[in-house]
Amino acid sequence: MSAFTTFIKRHWLAYVIGIALAVALGLGAAYVVGVIGSTPEEEQQAQTVTGTGNTDGTSDTTTGDVAAE
Repeated sequence: MSAFTTFIKRHWLAYVIGIALAVALGLGAAYVVGVIGSTPEEEQQAQTVTGTGNTDGTSDTTTGDVAAE
């Protein structure tokens, strides 16, 4: 067997821990970005009640205003 394969077999636990840590950090970062970047619930309800927003559910991202048609 090559030295590389022997090294991996000898240190497999470190690789498993590293992969688990990377997945946990990635999911945690995705959650934080989703929470910070999402529209607040109050604003979503206000848009639903007033009927603002485009028919396809998008808005004008350059000004933050609803796109005029």
